[in-house]
Amino acid sequence: MYLFAILAPLSVTKWNKIVLVLLFLSALITFFYYITISKKLTFDKYSFGVILIFLSVFLVSLFSILINRDYLVADYLKSVVIGRMFTLIALTLNLVLFTIWLAVADEKRVKLILKLGLLTVFNFILLGYWQVICNFIGIPFFVETRDWMHGVPAALRSIFPSRVTSIAEEPNFLSPVLMECMLLITVLVAKKAIRLAMLGMTVVIVVLSFSGGAYVNFALICAFVFSLIALKTVLTGKTRISHFFVLLLVFCLLLVLTYLGTLLLDFIYYKLQHEATGGSSRSQFMVSFTTLLAESNLAQLIFGHGLGTMSVLDSFGMRSEDYLFRITNNYTLDMFWEGGVVGVGLILIFYFKLIYPGLKYGFKNNTYLIGAIMSFHFLVTSTYRSEYLSTHFLWVLLMIFSIYKLAEFQSNNVNN
Repeated sequence: MYLFAILAPLSVTKWNKIVLVLLFLSALITFFYYITISKKLTFDKYSFGVILIFLSVFLVSLFSILINRDYLVADYLKSVVIGRMFTLIALTLNLVLFTIWLAVADEKRVKLILKLGLLTVFNFILLGYWQVICNFIGIPFFVETRDWMHGVPAALRSIFPSRVTSIAEEPNFLSPVLMECMLLITVLVAKKAIRLAMLGMTVVIVVLSFSGGAYVNFALICAFVFSLIALKTVLTGKTRISHFFVLLLVFCLLLVLTYLGTLLLDFIYYKLQHEATGGSSRSQFMVSFTTLLAESNLAQLIFGHGLGTMSVLDSFGMRSEDYLFRITNNYTLDMFWEGGVVGVGLILIFYFKLIYPGLKYGFKNNTYLIGAIMSFHFLVTSTYRSEYLSTHFLWVLLMIFSIYKLAEFQSNNVNN
């Protein structure tokens, strides 16, 4: 579990396949060791239920392969299904270990898992600053990434010739890691000065990533936090100075944006307009893909087209020149294709189960509230990142489970 907490976020880097194999082997050894020394398997009730719902989506998409077998060619069976099944088995094994570990972990071990997770993601921040220094003094960064500025105004490119990616493959991969880093800092760092310094360092990297996904994600999280604080004030009838501090912080951010001028705002507007008008390959693919979905038959709409079948869209009627990707970068839309309406229904239940404990107990315990915010972030990220079969995706699940478990320990300590 400690190894997973440290390595799993690295699936957003070029070492993703190495990370997957290492974590598969470690999980396999651990699982067989555990079942040989234990008389019975004990699962954490909450996480086990959430994991079952998550895995049920893949059962639906595997079943839908049978429905669509006439569309599938031998290359799909050789190159896609085998690879997807290996990944699914590897991640399922780690998921099983999650719920076994959570059933027996004490507060100290849960905190350690969260700290190890924070250690890894904060290293992304530090390496991001090293990348900025490398660009400034003109030496190559030690990892090659997609850090070039594209689809942005020339005035901005003249000031910032490249984006901060840290060791992630591109800013869009880095974006979720930055949000998760900020939330873990909020949970784990007790000293206010250190916490504010670390949060400030992370926000700077968010800005320098020049990622539309990162900006929207950050804005939505701020809006969600503001809504929760307002709701908490109304329900409890207690107004705290921290509530006014949040309002002041939002006001200060607006002033900073105004002071800095229009470059950053121009970038955001330019990116949104570029995507909305079909100016990018991604948005063009989304339009063609939506058309293909609309032309699906009833069975395909209900149960989907099958696991990994986005790699053979030409078999379903899309021209190969119309798509450069094997994913839509939207988890729900990908699962609509692979698992149909049934799969999407299960995903919605999955999201609800993740966020519910945080909303139920969050107004009495701030750690639960952070769990709700992390779950909301997870939902937002899934609209622009489709990495449901990656170790980073599962790592976020582990962090959410661990935050809720820590909140449970804290609540029990208060009651005792």
